[in-house]
Amino acid sequence: MIILAPFSTLVPVGIPLSGTWVTGIGGFPNVHRIIGGRSCFLGSRPYQVALLRNGRIYCGGSLIAPKWVLTAAHCGRRISSLQVHLGDYNLRVNEGTEQIRRIRNFFVHPGYNLRPRDNDFMLLELDAPAQLNNYVNTINLTTSCPSPGTRCSVSGWGTIKSPQSMGCWDVEGRG
Repeated sequence: MIILAPFSTLVPVGIPLSGTWVTGIGGFPNVHRIIGGRSCFLGSRPYQVALLRNGRIYCGGSLIAPKWVLTAAHCGRRISSLQVHLGDYNLRVNEGTEQIRRIRNFFVHPGYNLRPRDNDFMLLELDAPAQLNNYVNTINLTTSCPSPGTRCSVSGWGTIKSPQSMGCWDVEGRG
C-alpha cells in the first residue's frame, strides 16, 4: 500500500523515477513521504486541488467531478475555515488561472481511523461547480490499484519547507 502526504495526488504513468521515500515523519512512524522530484508546470496537473487555511497550504486533493474533491479524512479538522484553490500552481502568485471555492458539505469514510490511518478518505462538496478548462479539470479515476512496480506520478505542495510551487515526483508503486 502507498500512503502519501495529504497534499498529494497519485497517477500511474510511464516515466522514470525521481522521488525518494522517507519514513517516520510527522509523528507517524510508518507513514511514507516523498522528497525530491521536480517542479510541475502550470496546467500540467489540472485536477490538483490546494486546501488553504489562512493563506497557507493545509492539505491537497483531486477534483473528481465539477463539485467534488477527494482528499484525506485527516484533513477534516475545522473544515469550515478552508478555502479550496483550483487551477493554482504557485500559491504566492496570482497566475490568473485560479478558481476559489468554499466547502458546502463533507463526507468522511465511515470506517476512517486516524491511527493507523485506515480508510483515510473524505469527499468535499464545493459551494459552486468548477469551471472546467485547461487549468482546472477532473482526474481520470482508475478502476483498479496499480500493480507493484508500476511507475506513478505524484503531485502536490508536500515539501519539507514552506511550499510555493506545485511539485511533481515519479515513484514506483509498492504492493
